Amino acid sequence: MVTEDILGLTAQSRYSIVQSNDFSVSKIKPEIDERAARRIVAQQVVQDNVTQVDYEVRVTRGEYEKHKMNVTPRLSEVAANRISLIYVPSWDLEFESGNKTYSRTILASSGRTIEDEIAICPEHLSIGKFQLIRRPTAAVCEMCGHTLSSSHRS
Repeated sequence: MVTEDILGLTAQSRYSIVQSNDFSVSKIKPEIDERAARRIVAQQVVQDNVTQVDYEVRVTRGEYEKHKMNVTPRLSEVAANRISLIYVPSWDLEFESGNKTYSRTILASSGRTIEDEIAICPEHLSIGKFQLIRRPTAAVCEMCGHTLSSSHRS
């Protein structure tokens, strides 16, 4: 989902944002170095390019058996010609109500929601973090901070 959005964008180099009192801007440092990134990409390329080849072996005169073999590229055969660091702009929003804090993460370029702790009513059936019945939140109590769908509002 995030990858689809990023691939559809036109990159801008030397982009700058004017700081404001209404929000803060922070660049997150990469979690891995360039060498580790190259290795991860090479391993994925190897994994994605394993090919099964059919071949025949002669057992007796005029008789052949069919066999299969996996051909796997070597890591040394994979080369990354160009590596670029990209910044993916996102909005990390926090919403406080009562004694609870909710957060939302939205891709700034497309408006696609990545994480939204307030969107689904917690009172509907769920197992762990999996919502079996998804009802959108209609209200947030200013006193206790609970979120509820329209079926729970009074």
